[in-house]
Amino acid sequence: MNAAIADLKESMKAAIAGVKESIDVAVAKVDATLTEITKTSSRVEQVEKSVQDVRDVQKAEEVQDIPKQLNSRMETLKQGRKDRVKFFHKLR
Repeated sequence: MNAAIADLKESMKAAIAGVKESIDVAVAKVDATLTEITKTSSRVEQVEKSVQDVRDVQKAEEVQDIPKQLNSRMETLKQGRKDRVKFFHKLR
């Protein structure tokens, strides 16, 4: 009977050791996965920041172009006015 109990104890110890090892492996995999998720999250944040920086630069360029566009439009309107004045002077 003692031999059977000893065998049972050894079997249980081996089973517990196997479970502990499996848990350790699983924890290591979870840790590695969390590390990768953290790295990926950091990369995503960097990409999002880069995208926002590009948008900010584009917006700034668009804002800087507004006076140029207005000046160009004003010149077109002035030229159109001059052309109309010339046209009406020719009609007189």
